[in-house]
Amino acid sequence: MLMKTKPLLNVLRACHVFVKRTFPVIILSAIFLSCSDLNMTDVESQKLNNDRAASNNAVDVYTPLVSNDTLNFRRLDLYLEKGPAATGFILVVVRSVPYHYRVDSVAVPVSSLSAGSSWNSFVLSGRKIRKGEKYKIYVTRSSPHNIATGDYIAWRCSPNNRVDAYPPGLSDVNPDRISDYAFRTYADDAIDQEQSSASSRFFVGNKQPRWQEFVADYPRVNLTSVQLYLGVGPAIALADSLEVQVRGLRDSNALDSVIYRTVVPTASLLVGRHWNTIPIQGPLRRGQRFDIVLRRRGVHNAPWGNYIYWYRSTGVQDLYPLGSAGPFVNRNVDFTFKTFSKGGVDQQQTTAYDSTAVNNSSVLWQTFTPMNQ
Repeated sequence: MLMKTKPLLNVLRACHVFVKRTFPVIILSAIFLSCSDLNMTDVESQKLNNDRAASNNAVDVYTPLVSNDTLNFRRLDLYLEKGPAATGFILVVVRSVPYHYRVDSVAVPVSSLSAGSSWNSFVLSGRKIRKGEKYKIYVTRSSPHNIATGDYIAWRCSPNNRVDAYPPGLSDVNPDRISDYAFRTYADDAIDQEQSSASSRFFVGNKQPRWQEFVADYPRVNLTSVQLYLGVGPAIALADSLEVQVRGLRDSNALDSVIYRTVVPTASLLVGRHWNTIPIQGPLRRGQRFDIVLRRRGVHNAPWGNYIYWYRSTGVQDLYPLGSAGPFVNRNVDFTFKTFSKGGVDQQQTTAYDSTAVNNSSVLWQTFTPMNQ
């Protein structure tokens, strides 16, 4: 009898060990399976259920067709505040707003997050997202929020000052507050979308998720320098200077605001007719129009050789359809220029037929449209 019961005891012990080892994994998986739907609002949950019920073969991952209109979504940064006793896991899920399918997700232990308030990076799988399409970043955690014990995570956001820090998207914050969470999305190894204002905060718990919308369109072109074809006189005043500005619309700035500005000593310019490199740089939104504006600090005096001329096209035909020149609006005239981004020359107009004096009584400008990263 004892010989017969011994194998049975061994089987029971094996089952006990299996349950003991696998039950926590099952529980943790169940937690995050429920978190994959992120305890969304009733409307969102119903929409997701309807989408899933539409087809028995429905897949909870949205992958658009690969084309020139798609980007590789590789990384996501969130500006989070970590409490001194924060526990559990953080789950980040990105969903397509039009289709509501999951694009990507990542779960990390809270212990791996930076202490205090800081940017935290979440590495994604590089799935394709479509330019111009809206997506939602959902953030939740496995532990309940408890600020009294220091067990909390907060997602920093822009203040409620009636200024929309990220106009293309909304957040779960009351729309009347016009607040957006601080985030950065990376596509093809460069920053795509960004909202960095983080003077306010909302806590992240294990019930309703926090969410932030963004529109993927890879809009930023990193301007590295500008070249202008100038004619500089042999007696140019050494104590003079040339002010170069880039004006236009950036984020929520007013139209025609000064985005970047630099002052170049005239002594550094090449005498005669040459391409002169202007050290002015920074990110610009792709496809929007910007102005290169020139103004000289000193007085123009051509007879004495104290002059700066900016060369321009003939006006017979429009050699740069993406821009125009001032004060020659509607005359098919464009000044000579080259803009550079990380990949080299982005925009240019190199025909130098005539010239216009740069002086301190008026400004000259040339519009360009950055396109290439």
